[in-house]
Amino acid sequence: KADYPVKVYVTKEGYVKKVALTSIKNDPEIKFKEGDEVLAVYDSFNSKELLVFTDQQAVYKVHLSDLKDSKPSDIADYANNICDIEPNETIIKMCTSDAGENVLIGFENGKVAKFPLNVYETKQNRKKLVNAIGSAAKALRICIIKEDEDFAMQSSSGKLLVFESSKIPLKTTKST
Repeated sequence: KADYPVKVYVTKEGYVKKVALTSIKNDPEIKFKEGDEVLAVYDSFNSKELLVFTDQQAVYKVHLSDLKDSKPSDIADYANNICDIEPNETIIKMCTSDAGENVLIGFENGKVAKFPLNVYETKQNRKKLVNAIGSAAKALRICIIKEDEDFAMQSSSGKLLVFESSKIPLKTTKST
């Protein structure tokens, strides 16, 4: 399949829109469902994947080449339908496979883990990776980081912890 630069838009309500850069030049105004808002925009390539992290420790993978090339005015695709997400699952993060170097995951039990983003690459064409987040605790927040930076986490009791992501040891496997 052809490889070319794309922008991938992810919205608050769980929609994804892939737009070729040539389409954006012709019509720079990107439209979405009324009331929805863009959470993230990724500069990527048609050969990469969309990674969809859920609260059930699963990561769904969709080749960007399998998503339709949208015009800026087209309606976006609903991620739950694209990925066949289970009814009991909630999406907590979507990104492209080239969005950054590492994944930082904060868990309900207060622990934080950091993995290289490329641990989600597979030789087989699997669409769903189970136990892909690697903890018995529920994942609450997932951040994609390009380089180490400062983070703040707030506890349910209102306490704030500020830390450098460089202090979190990099795990080599997602099941650590």
